[in-house]
Amino acid sequence: MSENRPSIPAEIRRAVLVEAGHRCAIHTCKQITTEIHHIIPYEKCKAHEFENLIALCPNCHARVHKGEIDAKSLTLYKKYLSLPNDNNRESIVSIFRKQEDSEAEELKEENAVFDFVFSVPTFKSHDIEELSIIMKAHAVEALHWARQHFHKEDCRDEIINELKGGFSIAYINEKFISIECLTYIYSGGAHGQHDVSTLNYKRNPMIGLELEDIFVGGSNYLDFISSYSREYLRKTFGNDVNAKWLNDGTSPKEKNFSNFTFTEHGLKFVFNEYQIASYADGISHVLIPYEHIGDILNQRVLS
Repeated sequence: MSENRPSIPAEIRRAVLVEAGHRCAIHTCKQITTEIHHIIPYEKCKAHEFENLIALCPNCHARVHKGEIDAKSLTLYKKYLSLPNDNNRESIVSIFRKQEDSEAEELKEENAVFDFVFSVPTFKSHDIEELSIIMKAHAVEALHWARQHFHKEDCRDEIINELKGGFSIAYINEKFISIECLTYIYSGGAHGQHDVSTLNYKRNPMIGLELEDIFVGGSNYLDFISSYSREYLRKTFGNDVNAKWLNDGTSPKEKNFSNFTFTEHGLKFVFNEYQIASYADGISHVLIPYEHIGDILNQRVLS
């Protein structure tokens, strides 16, 4: 952000978030982690006006920068927020109820220094109810981090420091469950920071799975995943690729591929902002079909 660009006033930021229900203003998106976006770019309007601001999730924000969602569409989405009897919006509770008969609770804390909200599902199915405890522990840990971090910072009165997050089920079947945790941190500046982390478990009984657990020992799985992901992302970004970021972020290291989920057709790897591309490019994903890695998967663990 330019040194001459002021932060969005706290009252306006809060009003924009409340207008959208503290989630993405694109009603079919439903992501609860958001940031404030200027419909007409700040560089043109040089102002933070409520009518020109909209709450977007990181993926929709990236789509705007890529030109997939234009300013006129954003204006229509903002108008939609003010329509009465909005029956198309589902609460986070109803979303989780569709996924393994669960409910959700929100862990909240608001004070003069920061706002914190984390949505945590509470599962009713016996074999995965332990997940509720695990995820609540993650949320409490995030709250303790926020207390420590934001109180140490030299916070300005006009800034609302925020930490928001929530869990969603990325994949579930009778054998496995994959959870994604999306968090958003804002402490002033042009935009906040987003992060996706994942949890993977085998069911009956619940057994946590790391990447190394699902591959045969000595199979050099990291080399294959690294090569496949790098080539896929290079084709995806084309001439816009930053070679250093891409090479570093896809090097054959466990940490680069620690965020993954099961899917019906393969393993999906998540690359956070700045791992392999810029903030404007958003969070990236690479799906490696099971047919390409079947001979190095640990069938004893996965059966």
